[in-house]
Amino acid sequence: MRVLGVTLLNDKGYYRTSLNLQETELLDLLRNNQKASYSFTIPVKMLGPNKKNISILVKPQKRNITTNYQHGLPQFDIEIKVVGNITERTFQMNLEKKGNKKEA
Repeated sequence: MRVLGVTLLNDKGYYRTSLNLQETELLDLLRNNQKASYSFTIPVKMLGPNKKNISILVKPQKRNITTNYQHGLPQFDIEIKVVGNITERTFQMNLEKKGNKKEA
């Protein structure tokens, strides 16, 4: 079976909106349903005219969500610990260590 997205319904079962595949993977992270690693491609803001992206393979380790109300609005504090590996980058990056930091 291949999941391509999720449809969200209201409390009466009527259609509200749909989530694409990347949004569905993020929802799985929040719901703690993620069984396998997922790959995310993230745009990186750097100087220059070319578009720069980095792809990361993420495997969640621990998730904690705290809920609260402030000023009549719901507040969600989300802490997710993950192990990640860079799988692709579309820009030059100096990976030589300088102390405990890596240069980008």
